[in-house]
Amino acid sequence: MCEKPSRVFCDSCNTEVTLLYAKCAECEDIELCMQCFASGVELKQHLKTHGYMITDNGTFPLFDSTWTASEEQILIDSVEQYGLGNWDEVSENITTKTAKEVEDHYMQVYVDGYFGRFTVPGDIPNRMTDHTPPIHESISSVQLPTVNVSKQEQLELAYMPNRDDFEYEYDNDAECVISSLFMNHEDNDLEKALKLTKVDMYHTKLKERQRRKDIAREYKVVEHFFKKHDVSDHNKYERELRSSFKCCSQFMKLDQFEKMIEDMVKERRLKRRISKLKNYRKNGMTKFEACNAFDAGCYKREKKKKERGNVENKFLKDADSSSSDMRQQAEYSLLAGKEKQLCHSMKLPPSKYMTSKLLIIKDAIMKQHTGQNKLRYSLVVEKPYRRRISNCLQENGWIS
Repeated sequence: MCEKPSRVFCDSCNTEVTLLYAKCAECEDIELCMQCFASGVELKQHLKTHGYMITDNGTFPLFDSTWTASEEQILIDSVEQYGLGNWDEVSENITTKTAKEVEDHYMQVYVDGYFGRFTVPGDIPNRMTDHTPPIHESISSVQLPTVNVSKQEQLELAYMPNRDDFEYEYDNDAECVISSLFMNHEDNDLEKALKLTKVDMYHTKLKERQRRKDIAREYKVVEHFFKKHDVSDHNKYERELRSSFKCCSQFMKLDQFEKMIEDMVKERRLKRRISKLKNYRKNGMTKFEACNAFDAGCYKREKKKKERGNVENKFLKDADSSSSDMRQQAEYSLLAGKEKQLCHSMKLPPSKYMTSKLLIIKDAIMKQHTGQNKLRYSLVVEKPYRRRISNCLQENGWIS
């Protein structure tokens, strides 16, 4: 409770003190008003050379003319006792003020005023903070995005640009949790707690739904959904980097995500530059002029090495080609004239033709003696060429 300050009278002039007064630190019950104290009044055993204390009766204001010093003291003690924000409990100790007046005065003087500026630190150490930046502050403060998609594409996606909304929402059945909820005065504490828990679950789903909308708005996901063949101007490393860190975009704004990718690309570029400078130093170079000459020499050596490799590959390829031609010429020498023409017209290698010829002759002999035909040559040559080879063998009298 706010105690009413006691009345104080000057021991010299006997006038009531309403603001400050001087109290002797050596004499008992000697209290002087400021006018008598400034005049150096001495009475009884009190001397003007005694020590003193400047005190008050608690009725003078400090910051606000409607708040006395004693009320300010009670306010500070009550906030320390009950905690910041419990204004109803604090106002019970100050009977002359309401809870709203107590809150406004404390926030104006001790938080937003000079006291708050010089005493409340902006960065509190050893304090857990949420480093996840908000995608958007509020829906009303954000202008609706301009979505460059056709009406047909909007219908396909069930997207409504004027509302920046979708017909089918994320977790579309979220309202089912509270659709049949009804608060009854006869509910006990457990039933009330269960119903409030369902409401909290519904709010959590709404927050997640809105978070996904904010991400879609920030990164223009609706437009990119229909740009499947969009060719990016980023290099291969940056494209892979963006793909691997795509999951981070749900926690960051677009400019923050772009800044992160830019910093990682810059880091890679600096590491490669440092590695190159270390190579220069390893080869005994200390000036950029020598480094340029070294790079030119390395380029010439690599070019000569590449040309030498191309010549060797061409030589090996020509050697393989010539050996293959010689082998085919040796195989062609084993064929008759009509057989050579047949292989040339069907573009069939001589080795494959001779294998097919052998199998067809064996199948014909087996059919002649046993009456069975297993068609083993069907696994070697394709069906369109079987009849031509068989006809050629019949013309030469090798099979009947």
